[in-house]
Amino acid sequence: MHYVVIDFVVRDNSGGILSILQDVNKFARRHSGDFFTFVVGTENLVVPAPNINVILRHDLQRSYTKRLFFDFFGGAKFIT
Repeated sequence: MHYVVIDFVVRDNSGGILSILQDVNKFARRHSGDFFTFVVGTENLVVPAPNINVILRHDLQRSYTKRLFFDFFGGAKFIT
């Protein structure tokens, strides 16, 4: 199965949401039979592995307009 986690708003010191993202990353590393794609806005939040693809999108974290465009138009290519 292929899972897509889109969380480009989380930052290094986000607290609760960061710990949830890290828990999902640990789950992904334990389940090597599944493939995971993480779309994040900050580096070093997700530990890559052979079954984990990390897509870094700094621009979505900085621009509300780009974030809206991604939500309505560009984000679909990561899900399909």
